[in-house]
Amino acid sequence: MTAIIEFGSHDVSPAFAFFGAGGTVTPGDEVEIPGGGRLTYLAHVEDPTRDVPTILVVALALEDGVRTRPIAEWMLERMRGRAVSMTVDGAEVALDGAALERTLRERMPAPDDGAGGRGGP
Repeated sequence: MTAIIEFGSHDVSPAFAFFGAGGTVTPGDEVEIPGGGRLTYLAHVEDPTRDVPTILVVALALEDGVRTRPIAEWMLERMRGRAVSMTVDGAEVALDGAALERTLRERMPAPDDGAGGRGGP
């Protein structure tokens, strides 16, 4: 599963919180997330006419069956005090670990029962 996540902020600091120091972040930069995910930097969109003038756009890739709680907590810990808004695949999500976890879990593919249907009860 891959989700496009956008973090709104008032500056570019969220990119450095995820992708580290070194002075530059470029599209395609990746970081492994503890718990089984990978975050890829896609872009910054800047629009000084908006309430949130800077949008960090990342792709979050998760393997089937990963635990989404530690991934959501890891991401939001880095965004604390930096991001003021968040969307996942275009849907607004509260800047809250439980909300992000729930949203990611809902987007995970359903297990296949071998018959092409959704597995489990």
